[in-house]
Amino acid sequence: MEVDEIEINAREAACQALMRYEKRGTFPATTLEELYRSNAMERRERALSAELTYGTLEKLLPIDYFLETVSSRPVAALDTPVRALLRLAAYQILYLDRIPDHAAVNEAVEMAERMSPRAKGFVNGVLRNLARQKELLFLPEGGQPDKLSLRFSIAQPLVEMLMQQYPDLYRDILPGLDTRAPLSLFVNAAISSSEEVGRLTGAIETKTPGCMLLPGGEVTTLDGFAQGAFFVVGRSSAFAVQAAAPKSGEIVLDLCASPGGKSFLCASLMLDQGNILAFDVSEYKIELIRQSAERLGFSSVLAATSDATNYNPMLREVGDLVLCDVPCSAIGTLHKQPEIRYKNPADFAGLPLLQHAILSNASSYVKPGGRLLYTTCTLNRSENYEVVRSFLSQHPEFQVLPVSELARQQDIRVMEQDGTVTILPSEELDGFYVALLQKQKGEPT
Repeated sequence: MEVDEIEINAREAACQALMRYEKRGTFPATTLEELYRSNAMERRERALSAELTYGTLEKLLPIDYFLETVSSRPVAALDTPVRALLRLAAYQILYLDRIPDHAAVNEAVEMAERMSPRAKGFVNGVLRNLARQKELLFLPEGGQPDKLSLRFSIAQPLVEMLMQQYPDLYRDILPGLDTRAPLSLFVNAAISSSEEVGRLTGAIETKTPGCMLLPGGEVTTLDGFAQGAFFVVGRSSAFAVQAAAPKSGEIVLDLCASPGGKSFLCASLMLDQGNILAFDVSEYKIELIRQSAERLGFSSVLAATSDATNYNPMLREVGDLVLCDVPCSAIGTLHKQPEIRYKNPADFAGLPLLQHAILSNASSYVKPGGRLLYTTCTLNRSENYEVVRSFLSQHPEFQVLPVSELARQQDIRVMEQDGTVTILPSEELDGFYVALLQKQKGEPT
């Protein structure tokens, strides 16, 4: 397939992903995966379409700002196809060196002729203006929320929330969220080693044992993937599970298990010796966990559907370790899921009630002397420390086990609150909250 054809197909897929995201709220990853299958897109096409889609979303606010600088019409007033075409081409012109400006303009004009013929001349004029003037375009400077929102392409209400909750740290947090996350692999210690995974994939070890990083790529195409030598999981998640220290022979309950990473972390650290019960409300997601466990050869992982908010008397005080990686606003993963950049905090105001319900239910499954791990991939303190503080006030039989020393050993920068930690985001690390609790022996249950 010719390079030009690869670029054309990749742009078409990216444009479809952007439009479906705007019209239906469809996650770009879902659209792209569907297009990959239905159009039998080859590896290079997939890689470029992902770069164009996620890159455009990552830079959406500055892209719109620059487009309006060179256009006679507000971006919000344009039809959806025209808006998607302009944003996609603007990302190529402003942020990508590999595609010449004239190629980005010409292809956008050709796509406009097919998708919105009346806008062809408008698209051509705006993009040519942008290409001519791009060296003269700059974002406004300043530390005000609106300026920071534009500079880091994060919705202003989210910026304001982070400034309010982290007055001494937001200047570090915002750049940490404005990175491109690498591919993070964890070694299946039951059958492989860091040395072997490094040889197979070229991944580099981190200071979190077993966690290795690659600049990017499709994990399913890597040598060793089909043989179960490794699985994908973030370094922050790996740290959290290592802090909980699952041991061979223990019973572990993972109540919100999808996509299975923490269950697999436990299985690897336990050398597949023990019982790990992975639960999720979706049968489809449970089946994916089963398939991954089979690929990895983890006989210790058993997956089943269950609602983490519903009490199951069969599980009462059976867990040596219970994992609660609760549903959250995922603000700590903006460098992986750029669509989250534009959420409004009001959209997730109800999450703490759900999180508290799951944590309270999970506490009944912990053996006396057992551990309860509460984690989120968000930086919203209402979903983190406030949930745990409220839980502890109602469950005096639990005490916090500090984990900050392990974070220091792994060179992970954290903010500590009463023994719990918030991991500050960086290129290698998601913004993440970790609270490890222990149920005291001899207390009423």
